[in-house]
Amino acid sequence: MRDVLLKTVRWVGSSQKDVRAMPVNVKKEIGHALRELQKMRDPGNVKPLRHLGESGISEIVVDEREG
Repeated sequence: MRDVLLKTVRWVGSSQKDVRAMPVNVKKEIGHALRELQKMRDPGNVKPLRHLGESGISEIVVDEREG
């Protein structure tokens, strides 16, 4: 298995704490998206925050509707 250099995840404010408080299925989806982004891959559920310019900052979108 080849080594893959992963990009660093930088948590802002309470974002990491907020994710940890979410339901398990949401945390799994966010975790998968983060790992794919770290590998420079598109997980399919991210939107670049264009108003921040070419910052490489993305928003992970998870639809967690119950019922």
